[in-house]
Amino acid sequence: MYPMGESMEIVANGVRISLTVEGHGPWIVFGHSMACDRRMWAREATALSDRFTCLRLDFRGHGNSDSPQHGYAMETLADDVKGVLASLGVELAHWVGLSMGGVVGQLVELAYPGTFRTMTLANTTAAFPAGSGPMWSARADMVRREGMSAVLPVTLERWFTDAYRAQHPDRMTEVSDWILSTTPQGYRGCAASLPSFDVLERLHELACPTLIIAGRQDQATPLSMAQALNQGIKNSRLTVIDDAAHLSNIEQPKRFLDALNRFYAAPTP
Repeated sequence: MYPMGESMEIVANGVRISLTVEGHGPWIVFGHSMACDRRMWAREATALSDRFTCLRLDFRGHGNSDSPQHGYAMETLADDVKGVLASLGVELAHWVGLSMGGVVGQLVELAYPGTFRTMTLANTTAAFPAGSGPMWSARADMVRREGMSAVLPVTLERWFTDAYRAQHPDRMTEVSDWILSTTPQGYRGCAASLPSFDVLERLHELACPTLIIAGRQDQATPLSMAQALNQGIKNSRLTVIDDAAHLSNIEQPKRFLDALNRFYAAPTP
Protein backbone atom coordinates (compact mmCIF):
# COMPACT_ATOMS: atom_id res chain seq x y z
CA MET A 1 0.00 0.00 0.00
CA TYR A 2 1.23 3.47 -0.90
CA PRO A 3 0.85 6.41 1.51
CA MET A 4 -1.67 9.01 0.53
CA GLY A 5 -0.22 11.23 -2.16
CA GLU A 6 3.31 9.82 -2.36
CA SER A 7 5.11 11.77 -5.08
CA MET A 8 8.07 10.36 -6.97
CA GLU A 9 10.03 10.75 -10.17
CA ILE A 10 10.90 8.05 -12.68
CA VAL A 11 13.17 8.34 -15.70
CA ALA A 12 11.31 6.62 -18.52
CA ASN A 13 11.96 6.78 -22.25
CA GLY A 14 14.75 9.27 -21.63
CA VAL A 15 12.75 11.84 -19.65
CA ARG A 16 12.02 12.42 -15.98
CA ILE A 17 8.34 11.80 -15.32
CA SER A 18 6.80 13.17 -12.14
CA LEU A 19 3.94 11.21 -10.61
CA THR A 20 1.85 10.52 -7.54
CA VAL A 21 0.86 7.07 -6.28
CA GLU A 22 -1.67 6.37 -3.54
CA GLY A 23 -3.92 3.61 -2.29
CA HIS A 24 -3.95 -0.17 -2.62
CA GLY A 25 -5.46 -2.76 -4.94
CA PRO A 26 -5.50 -3.01 -8.74
CA TRP A 27 -3.74 -0.16 -10.54
CA ILE A 28 -5.52 2.76 -12.16
CA VAL A 29 -3.43 5.16 -14.26
CA PHE A 30 -4.78 8.66 -14.89
CA GLY A 31 -3.78 10.67 -17.98
CA HIS A 32 -4.56 14.39 -18.03
CA SER A 33 -5.62 16.85 -20.70
CA MET A 34 -3.18 18.97 -22.64
CA ALA A 35 -2.26 22.10 -20.63
CA CYS A 36 -3.22 20.37 -17.39
CA ASP A 37 -1.33 18.06 -15.07
CA ARG A 38 -1.96 15.28 -12.57
CA ARG A 39 -3.69 17.66 -10.17
CA MET A 40 -6.85 17.43 -12.28
CA TRP A 41 -7.35 13.86 -11.02
CA ALA A 42 -6.86 14.48 -7.29
CA ARG A 43 -10.56 14.08 -6.45
CA GLU A 44 -10.90 10.78 -8.31
CA ALA A 45 -7.71 9.36 -6.82
CA THR A 46 -8.82 10.21 -3.29
CA ALA A 47 -12.22 8.63 -3.85
CA LEU A 48 -10.85 5.42 -5.39
CA SER A 49 -7.69 4.89 -3.36
CA ASP A 50 -9.44 2.64 -0.84
CA ARG A 51 -9.93 0.05 -3.59
CA PHE A 52 -7.27 0.86 -6.19
CA THR A 53 -3.65 1.91 -6.41
CA CYS A 54 -4.02 5.24 -8.18
CA LEU A 55 -1.15 6.50 -10.34
CA ARG A 56 -1.39 10.09 -11.59
CA LEU A 57 1.41 11.25 -13.87
CA ASP A 58 2.46 14.47 -15.57
CA PHE A 59 3.06 14.01 -19.28
CA ARG A 60 6.34 15.43 -20.59
CA GLY A 61 6.13 19.20 -20.94
CA HIS A 62 3.48 19.38 -18.22
CA GLY A 63 3.45 19.74 -14.45
CA ASN A 64 6.75 18.78 -12.85
CA SER A 65 7.94 16.41 -15.58
CA ASP A 66 10.83 17.19 -17.89
CA SER A 67 10.14 19.52 -20.78
CA PRO A 68 12.49 18.71 -23.66
CA GLN A 69 12.63 20.97 -26.68
CA HIS A 70 11.48 18.16 -28.98
CA GLY A 71 9.81 14.75 -28.81
CA TYR A 72 6.10 15.40 -28.30
CA ALA A 73 4.60 12.93 -30.74
CA MET A 74 1.60 11.29 -29.11
CA GLU A 75 3.28 7.91 -29.67
CA THR A 76 6.25 9.15 -27.64
CA LEU A 77 3.98 10.09 -24.74
CA ALA A 78 2.51 6.60 -24.94
CA ASP A 79 6.01 5.12 -24.71
CA ASP A 80 6.63 7.33 -21.66
CA VAL A 81 3.59 5.78 -19.97
CA LYS A 82 4.72 2.26 -20.80
CA GLY A 83 8.16 3.05 -19.43
CA VAL A 84 6.70 4.31 -16.15
CA LEU A 85 4.60 1.17 -15.77
CA ALA A 86 7.60 -1.03 -16.48
CA SER A 87 9.68 0.82 -13.90
CA LEU A 88 6.98 0.28 -11.28
CA GLY A 89 6.52 -3.36 -12.22
CA VAL A 90 2.92 -2.80 -13.31
CA GLU A 91 1.90 -5.40 -15.89
CA LEU A 92 -1.82 -4.68 -15.97
CA ALA A 93 -3.78 -1.54 -15.10
CA HIS A 94 -6.97 0.37 -15.69
CA TRP A 95 -6.60 3.57 -17.71
CA VAL A 96 -8.55 6.80 -17.21
CA GLY A 97 -7.67 9.50 -19.73
CA LEU A 98 -9.38 12.76 -20.61
CA SER A 99 -8.82 14.62 -23.90
CA MET A 100 -5.10 14.17 -24.70
CA GLY A 101 -5.04 11.56 -21.94
CA GLY A 102 -7.59 9.58 -23.93
CA VAL A 103 -5.46 9.88 -27.05
CA VAL A 104 -2.39 8.59 -25.20
CA GLY A 105 -4.36 5.72 -23.67
CA GLN A 106 -5.54 4.50 -27.06
CA LEU A 107 -1.99 4.58 -28.38
CA VAL A 108 -0.61 2.66 -25.39
CA GLU A 109 -3.11 -0.14 -25.85
CA LEU A 110 -2.61 -0.23 -29.62
CA ALA A 111 1.19 -0.37 -29.32
CA TYR A 112 1.22 -2.68 -26.28
CA PRO A 113 -1.98 -4.77 -26.39
CA GLY A 114 -3.06 -6.13 -23.05
CA THR A 115 -1.57 -3.32 -20.97
CA PHE A 116 -4.99 -2.23 -19.72
CA ARG A 117 -7.72 -4.18 -17.96
CA THR A 118 -10.15 -1.45 -18.97
CA MET A 119 -10.01 2.01 -20.49
CA THR A 120 -12.02 5.09 -19.69
CA LEU A 121 -11.82 7.56 -22.57
CA ALA A 122 -13.36 10.86 -21.54
CA ASN A 123 -13.95 13.94 -23.70
CA THR A 124 -11.63 12.63 -26.37
CA THR A 125 -11.54 11.34 -29.92
CA ALA A 126 -10.06 8.76 -32.25
CA ALA A 127 -9.21 11.43 -34.84
CA PHE A 128 -9.15 15.19 -35.08
CA PRO A 129 -10.80 16.96 -38.03
CA ALA A 130 -8.59 17.38 -41.07
CA GLY A 131 -8.90 21.16 -40.88
CA SER A 132 -7.88 21.51 -37.23
CA GLY A 133 -4.16 21.97 -37.93
CA PRO A 134 -4.25 25.74 -38.57
CA MET A 135 -6.13 26.35 -35.31
CA TRP A 136 -3.54 24.46 -33.30
CA SER A 137 -0.72 26.18 -35.18
CA ALA A 138 -2.20 29.60 -34.43
CA ARG A 139 -2.40 28.84 -30.71
CA ALA A 140 1.11 27.45 -30.67
CA ASP A 141 2.35 30.62 -32.32
CA MET A 142 0.55 32.75 -29.74
CA VAL A 143 2.27 30.81 -26.98
CA ARG A 144 5.63 31.17 -28.69
CA ARG A 145 5.22 34.95 -28.84
CA GLU A 146 3.36 35.71 -25.61
CA GLY A 147 3.57 32.68 -23.31
CA MET A 148 0.82 30.48 -21.92
CA SER A 149 -1.25 33.45 -20.74
CA ALA A 150 -2.10 34.15 -24.38
CA VAL A 151 -4.29 31.05 -24.64
CA LEU A 152 -5.73 31.17 -21.11
CA PRO A 153 -9.09 32.91 -21.85
CA VAL A 154 -9.99 30.84 -24.92
CA THR A 155 -8.99 27.62 -23.16
CA LEU A 156 -11.22 28.26 -20.16
CA GLU A 157 -14.09 29.17 -22.49
CA ARG A 158 -13.77 25.87 -24.35
CA TRP A 159 -13.26 23.76 -21.24
CA PHE A 160 -16.25 24.92 -19.18
CA THR A 161 -19.78 26.12 -19.69
CA ASP A 162 -20.50 29.81 -19.17
CA ALA A 163 -22.57 29.06 -16.08
CA TYR A 164 -19.84 27.01 -14.42
CA ARG A 165 -17.18 29.65 -15.03
CA ALA A 166 -19.41 32.34 -13.55
CA GLN A 167 -20.37 30.31 -10.47
CA HIS A 168 -16.93 28.89 -9.63
CA PRO A 169 -14.30 31.65 -9.76
CA ASP A 170 -12.05 29.83 -7.26
CA ARG A 171 -12.02 26.74 -9.47
CA MET A 172 -11.17 28.88 -12.49
CA THR A 173 -8.20 30.29 -10.59
CA GLU A 174 -7.03 26.77 -9.81
CA VAL A 175 -7.39 25.52 -13.38
CA SER A 176 -5.69 28.68 -14.67
CA ASP A 177 -2.67 27.73 -12.57
CA TRP A 178 -2.55 24.33 -14.27
CA ILE A 179 -2.60 25.98 -17.68
CA LEU A 180 0.02 28.58 -16.81
CA SER A 181 2.25 25.88 -15.29
CA THR A 182 2.46 24.10 -18.64
CA THR A 183 5.72 24.89 -20.41
CA PRO A 184 5.44 26.71 -23.75
CA GLN A 185 7.56 24.06 -25.47
CA GLY A 186 5.34 21.31 -24.05
CA TYR A 187 2.22 23.04 -25.30
CA ARG A 188 3.68 23.79 -28.72
CA GLY A 189 5.01 20.26 -29.11
CA CYS A 190 1.71 18.62 -28.29
CA ALA A 191 -0.20 21.14 -30.43
CA ALA A 192 1.96 20.17 -33.39
CA SER A 193 1.34 16.45 -32.83
CA LEU A 194 -2.36 16.24 -31.99
CA PRO A 195 -3.86 17.24 -35.37
CA SER A 196 -2.30 14.22 -37.11
CA PHE A 197 -3.72 11.73 -34.60
CA ASP A 198 -6.07 9.30 -36.37
CA VAL A 199 -6.77 5.73 -35.23
CA LEU A 200 -10.36 5.48 -36.44
CA GLU A 201 -9.55 2.51 -38.65
CA ARG A 202 -7.81 0.72 -35.78
CA LEU A 203 -10.47 1.03 -33.10
CA HIS A 204 -11.52 -2.58 -33.71
CA GLU A 205 -8.13 -3.62 -32.30
CA LEU A 206 -9.03 -2.24 -28.86
CA ALA A 207 -10.47 -5.27 -27.09
CA CYS A 208 -10.54 -4.31 -23.40
CA PRO A 209 -13.82 -3.10 -21.86
CA THR A 210 -14.04 0.63 -22.48
CA LEU A 211 -16.11 3.37 -20.91
CA ILE A 212 -16.54 6.44 -23.10
CA ILE A 213 -17.61 9.64 -21.36
CA ALA A 214 -18.80 12.75 -23.19
CA GLY A 215 -19.89 16.17 -22.02
CA ARG A 216 -23.03 17.22 -23.84
CA GLN A 217 -21.79 20.83 -23.99
CA ASP A 218 -18.26 19.92 -25.08
CA GLN A 219 -17.12 22.01 -28.05
CA ALA A 220 -13.54 20.77 -28.11
CA THR A 221 -14.40 17.08 -28.52
CA PRO A 222 -18.13 17.05 -29.25
CA LEU A 223 -20.51 14.18 -28.67
CA SER A 224 -20.14 12.97 -32.26
CA MET A 225 -16.51 12.07 -31.52
CA ALA A 226 -17.55 10.00 -28.51
CA GLN A 227 -20.18 8.27 -30.62
CA ALA A 228 -17.52 7.38 -33.21
CA LEU A 229 -15.40 5.82 -30.45
CA ASN A 230 -18.41 3.90 -29.18
CA GLN A 231 -19.17 2.61 -32.66
CA GLY A 232 -15.58 1.62 -33.38
CA ILE A 233 -14.70 -0.06 -30.07
CA LYS A 234 -16.81 -3.19 -29.89
CA ASN A 235 -16.63 -3.71 -26.14
CA SER A 236 -17.57 -0.16 -25.15
CA ARG A 237 -20.34 1.78 -23.51
CA LEU A 238 -21.13 5.49 -23.75
CA THR A 239 -22.10 7.80 -20.89
CA VAL A 240 -23.14 11.38 -21.66
CA ILE A 241 -22.91 13.94 -18.85
CA ASP A 242 -25.33 16.82 -19.18
CA ASP A 243 -24.31 20.34 -18.16
CA ALA A 244 -20.63 19.59 -18.77
CA ALA A 245 -18.21 20.85 -21.36
CA HIS A 246 -14.67 19.57 -21.97
CA LEU A 247 -13.30 18.98 -18.46
CA SER A 248 -16.33 16.96 -17.40
CA ASN A 249 -14.64 15.50 -14.32
CA ILE A 250 -14.11 19.03 -12.97
CA GLU A 251 -17.46 20.49 -13.96
CA GLN A 252 -19.57 17.49 -12.89
CA PRO A 253 -17.34 15.54 -10.49
CA LYS A 254 -20.08 13.46 -8.87
CA ARG A 255 -21.56 12.32 -12.16
CA PHE A 256 -18.12 11.53 -13.51
CA LEU A 257 -17.17 9.48 -10.45
CA ASP A 258 -20.55 7.75 -10.45
CA ALA A 259 -19.91 6.68 -14.04
CA LEU A 260 -16.52 5.26 -13.06
CA ASN A 261 -17.93 3.41 -10.06
CA ARG A 262 -20.71 1.86 -12.14
CA PHE A 263 -18.20 0.79 -14.76
CA TYR A 264 -15.86 -0.85 -12.27
CA ALA A 265 -18.74 -2.54 -10.46
CA ALA A 266 -20.14 -4.11 -13.62
CA PRO A 267 -19.14 -7.69 -14.47
CA THR A 268 -16.23 -7.79 -16.89
CA PRO A 269 -17.51 -9.04 -20.27
